[in-house]
Amino acid sequence: MSGAERREHERKKVLKVEVRVASTEAFRASYLRDLSLGGLFVRSKKPLPLGTAVVIELLVATLEPVRLHGDVVRLENDKDGQPRGFGVKFSDVDDATQTALKGIIAAASAPSTPPPQAEASALAAELAELRGTVEAYEEMMAAMHERETEYAEKIEAHRAERKLLNSVAAELQARVKLLENERQSLDAKIEHLVTELAKHQSENQQIKDTSHRLALELKSNLAKELEATSDAAEERRKALEEEIKALKQQLDDENSARMRSELQELSAQLDEERLKSMALQRALERFSSMGGIVK
Repeated sequence: MSGAERREHERKKVLKVEVRVASTEAFRASYLRDLSLGGLFVRSKKPLPLGTAVVIELLVATLEPVRLHGDVVRLENDKDGQPRGFGVKFSDVDDATQTALKGIIAAASAPSTPPPQAEASALAAELAELRGTVEAYEEMMAAMHERETEYAEKIEAHRAERKLLNSVAAELQARVKLLENERQSLDAKIEHLVTELAKHQSENQQIKDTSHRLALELKSNLAKELEATSDAAEERRKALEEEIKALKQQLDDENSARMRSELQELSAQLDEERLKSMALQRALERFSSMGGIVK
């Protein structure tokens, strides 16, 4: 086998096939005609697919076990169309393996001394029993091989599933990392917005405090101004009343038309001052009822 062929053989999934025979006679009856230095036919109810790489462990009675590497090259069915087995072509047989294989073939091919008739009948019965045992053993081995194949398929499916789960886990980890980065970015933005909000709240509170203080100062100033204006109007009214009283007295005394004219003029001025005083008083009351807020 060339180096490239050996690497290709090693690359394939290698399955182990064990062929165990209790005696050389049973091996001669069941396998000798199907064995050569180049290959072996393995009986199985569930043959392996063509091209499958296998390792045949040939165990015959007390002879030295032989391990043979090969590939499935032929599938056979019985007359009913049911699987009968598969043929394996040996791919790499070194000198030691070839010598051991020749020894098994020679031991199984050696003629035995013809026994007496009675002994021959007993041996024939024993051989028939052994053949039945071999057939049962082969069926058991075929069942075990089927289970082994099923287990191998399940293991392969589990490996594929684990590989898929690992891939999904890697994708989820990448997604979690991305979401974590986004969360950190959002946390930073929220912290900045909270800081800005606190700053604006502080500025708004300062504006409210300043507005309240200015409103109080304005209310106080307006109240003082209105009070001063009211006092001045009241003094002016009293002075005008005194002056009117004096003029009336003078009018009564002199009965002068000029004095009546002046009296009328002073009365008009007094009425005007009263109207102004009343307007100022109403403005002060309105300002007080509004809580000192000027609109």
